[in-house]
Amino acid sequence: MTSPSLRTALVTGATGDLGFAIAQRLLKDGHRMVLHARDADKARHRAAELKAQVSGGEIVTLVADIDTAAGRAELVAELAKARIHIDVLVNCAGGGGAHESWWDTGDEKWEACFRLNVMGTVGLCKAFVPGMKQRGWGRVINIASVAASKPLAVGPEYASAKAAVRSLTVSLALECANSGVTVNSVSPGLCMTEKVKGFLEPLVEASSRSENSLDEFASRNVFPNLIGQLARPEDIGEIVSLLASDRGAVITAQDLVVDGGYLSVTPA
Repeated sequence: MTSPSLRTALVTGATGDLGFAIAQRLLKDGHRMVLHARDADKARHRAAELKAQVSGGEIVTLVADIDTAAGRAELVAELAKARIHIDVLVNCAGGGGAHESWWDTGDEKWEACFRLNVMGTVGLCKAFVPGMKQRGWGRVINIASVAASKPLAVGPEYASAKAAVRSLTVSLALECANSGVTVNSVSPGLCMTEKVKGFLEPLVEASSRSENSLDEFASRNVFPNLIGQLARPEDIGEIVSLLASDRGAVITAQDLVVDGGYLSVTPA
């Protein structure tokens, strides 16, 4: 079993708000961080941000397209060349939903969404989990979505892909039984990322309603929930931190929902 101070975590999609918050939290926990991104400039920028925020942390950046087998092979080869093994795998790279109707979402959009969200996750699990099992310790955290449980009429390909992520999580957890490797998913609801802020701000400005904040507006009109606010990326980071640690050793084959109770709200 690897010592906590020597564990290495790979976070895919680490330049996005969610991936960055997860990487930031794991770096604070003492992990050596491997940040994956598609864009080299963004990767360097995010790594510099982390180094400024967390002193003494070790950070490695990797640029690859993980929605292709060739891109995943390149990422794995780079890590092998550097003699870095992965103890904590956070499959955060995802998205890609077109948010279009069933009839406007073409086959190529379905396939692209599944290549990124599903095959990207599957490919990296196949690459790194056998080593975790051999060493007797490992953590896999797949970022899913509440859309898997509560799909909308639009974006069917995204909800379906995230449902597949949740299913493969349980299957892999069963495969890893009694090995020291746990496998879980985290399903965020709508999070207050910079992109979501940009979406909400003009809606609030144009609204004649009495809401005083983005949280209040979103909780009443966009993403109804039981706490009157949206989760922050840092909230997801805290959940991943638990699952990635020895404290989370008895949690496996689970989907942890972080949605403020959205899934329990009955539509008016």
